[in-house]
Amino acid sequence: MNWTRLGSLDDTLGNCFCIAYDSVTRQLVTLAFSGGKSAPAIGHTLVLGQAGWMRSQAVTPVVTQALIVDDPAASILLMLSVNENYGSPQPEQMWSWNGSSWTQIKVSLPPLLNGSSISYDAGHKQVVLYGGIDVSGTAYSDTWTWDGKSWQKRV
Repeated sequence: MNWTRLGSLDDTLGNCFCIAYDSVTRQLVTLAFSGGKSAPAIGHTLVLGQAGWMRSQAVTPVVTQALIVDDPAASILLMLSVNENYGSPQPEQMWSWNGSSWTQIKVSLPPLLNGSSISYDAGHKQVVLYGGIDVSGTAYSDTWTWDGKSWQKRV
């Protein structure tokens, strides 16, 4: 099997840090973040279509750490994010992408830690969030699931 280059991203967009396949639109979606301490923070949503990477016109949440996963049971992408405001962590947030816009989902969230992993469990039709490392360097192996309405700690 050979790799095929599908297109490159505009370097002026900043850091791209998460990517997921959107099963509804059948496109790859990635997020980019630019700005910060010396400039206003700006978020970008990019989708990979037939013509390559294209910037969505949607207002994108400004995030510095994020996990993104396709949730085909709900026909959306989910994004879990931690926002930093000039070095001060802001509350974690959860967002959904419907193919054209982001909407904040206001629910109680599990701890979002560096190194966490997220995936979709098709057998149980739920999103699974696993592990991570807190600011003191302690590793966690907690498992959380999202059923479309709330997060539950499993292990």
